[in-house]
Amino acid sequence: MRPQPTAPAQPEPGTAATLRWLLGATSDLLPPLALASLLSCLTRFASLGIYLVAALGLAKAAGIQQPGSGASWTALVLGLLALGLAKGALRYGEQYVGHRVAFLSLSRLRNRLYAAAEHQAPFSARTRNSGGLLAIATRDVDRVEVFFAHTLPPAVSAVVVSGFVAWWTWASFG
Repeated sequence: MRPQPTAPAQPEPGTAATLRWLLGATSDLLPPLALASLLSCLTRFASLGIYLVAALGLAKAAGIQQPGSGASWTALVLGLLALGLAKGALRYGEQYVGHRVAFLSLSRLRNRLYAAAEHQAPFSARTRNSGGLLAIATRDVDRVEVFFAHTLPPAVSAVVVSGFVAWWTWASFG
C-alpha cells in the first residue's frame, strides 16, 4: 500500500491566537457572554453579602455592637433569605446564559467544520480515517462549551469582584 502524501506541518497557533479566533468567530454572541459575566459578578457580590450579614449576626450575638445600634434579628434573617434567593436566581441566570452562548457557539463551529470538510470530498473512505478525523474535530469543538460556560464568566468575575473589594477595602480603611 502506498503511503499517503502529507501536507507540510504548520505550527500550532498559540493560546492567545486561538482565543482571538474563537471570540472573532462568535463575535455576535459577545453581548450575552458579557451578560453571563455580569450575572457571575452579581452572584459573587450576593455571596459576599451573605457573609457580611452573617458577620453582623455574630457580632450581635456576641454583644460586640453597642446597644441600640445594628439591625434586628428579623432584619438579619430576612436579609440572609433575600440574599440567598438572589444568589440562587443570579447563578441560574449566569448558567442559563453561559450555556446558551456555549451551545450556539458549538452549533456555529460545527457548521463551519462540516462546511470545510465538505470541500474535501470526494475522498476514499478506505484510504482515510474519515470517522476518526471527524471524531477528533468534534471533540475539540465540544471543549468550547467549557470555555464559554465554565471558564470565561467566572474568570471575569474573579478579577472584577476581587479588584472592587480590594479597592473598597483600601478606600474605606486605608
